[in-house]
Order: sequence, then C-alpha cells, then structure tokens
Amino acid sequence: MLGYAVKSGQLKDHPLRGVQLLRKPYVRRMVLDESGLQRLFAAAEEALQPILLLAFDTGMRKEEILALRWEQVDLEASTIDLAPEDTKTDEPRVIVLTQRAKDPLRALPSRFKKQFVFVNPRTKTHRVNIKKSFRRAVAEAEVRALWSHDLRRSFVTGRAESASRNPSSCG
Repeated sequence: MLGYAVKSGQLKDHPLRGVQLLRKPYVRRMVLDESGLQRLFAAAEEALQPILLLAFDTGMRKEEILALRWEQVDLEASTIDLAPEDTKTDEPRVIVLTQRAKDPLRALPSRFKKQFVFVNPRTKTHRVNIKKSFRRAVAEAEVRALWSHDLRRSFVTGRAESASRNPSSCG
C-alpha cells in the first residue's frame, strides 16, 4: 500500500524502503488429485459443483469465478475472456474451458448477458462467499486441510507435471 501511495503521489517517499523482508519459506504444498476432486465434487452442494470444476480445470482464482458474468463466457468457443479489471494482475487472460467445466455452465440459467454466472439466491447478486459450503464439502469428502486456492495450485501443478512427462505438449 505504501508503494502505491508513493506511485500515486500521495506519499513523497516509502518509509520502509531498504528494510529487508524476513526470509520465511512458503511451506503450503497441498495439491488435490483427480480422485480427491471426485470426492469433493460428490460431497459438494449442487451450486458449488461448477465452481469447483472451473477452479480445478482452469486455474481461475475464486474471486474471478464468483464475479464471472455471462458476457465473458463463450460456450461455443469454450473460452472465458477476463479483462484487466477482472484479474488480480490487471492483465487480460483467455481461459480455455474443458468439456467437464463447460457442461455444468450450460445447465445454469443465463437469461441476460450482463448477469453474473453464479448468483446468490437470497441476494440476487453474484456470490461473494463460498466458505461455508466449501468447508462442508471438504469435511464430507474427508479431504484434510484443503483451501479453495488449492484447486488453483492443483491446476498449475497438474499442467507442470503433464509438461514434464510430455515436453512436446508445451509448444
């Protein structure tokens, strides 16, 4: 935040410039395999299932999925277009949908292009929190210590492992 304040001219100088960060290794390495996903999917509420598949099969961030609008989804081209303002990095991305992620999207109601894909039935706006339903599914599936972000990590790890087994698939 201090860096942003300097960049935007709100602060003349960063008061912590030169302070070295503590070197603390990042030790979280939870990766969900296909069988774990199948158990989690089976244990999840119906409204959570397409969210789980999108996270696992595309590597999208939870916030990107929950804020997804129908105008970004092209089921015929099997893509999702994320504009810079839709991403954490402010970089546009095109997400390729697997058939497994696309099928439940087709089953969802999409009355208006400007509507959110995942709507909270109580508030009639987009879902902002899946914490409770995710925890229930994790507990029922008996997948210990799983966070929603672990689905994104599982996607990235799965792609890296696939590429190391088959280097020609990277081109």
